[in-house]
Amino acid sequence: MLIKEPTAFLIKEWLNIYNKNKDKLKPNKKFGLKIIKYLKNRYFVMEIETQS
Repeated sequence: MLIKEPTAFLIKEWLNIYNKNKDKLKPNKKFGLKIIKYLKNRYFVMEIETQS
């Protein structure tokens, strides 16, 4: 979270970091059921039904 305007130096540093790592990055698109399965396998989960 930024609490003040980024300087030109910071922006340049962020761009360098991005350019160095951009080929390693993958989109983080996971479907809802996959996320629920992960959470249930990793944590205690209690489902709560709500009226909509």
